[in-house]
Amino acid sequence: WPTLARLALDLFAIPGMSAECERAFSQTKKMVTEERYNLKADVIEADQCLKSWLRNNI
Repeated sequence: WPTLARLALDLFAIPGMSAECERAFSQTKKMVTEERYNLKADVIEADQCLKSWLRNNI
């Protein structure tokens, strides 16, 4: 279950630096524009997870 373990680490990891948090806020700010301000939190979360998984080849 290595892929599932990596996904769990991604979801439950606490970043050791603020850079990852700042990156997430920056990406979310770019995603939630005036045209898309009605997006639900779960949709935004799923988008951020997918982007992270793609960046990390998961």
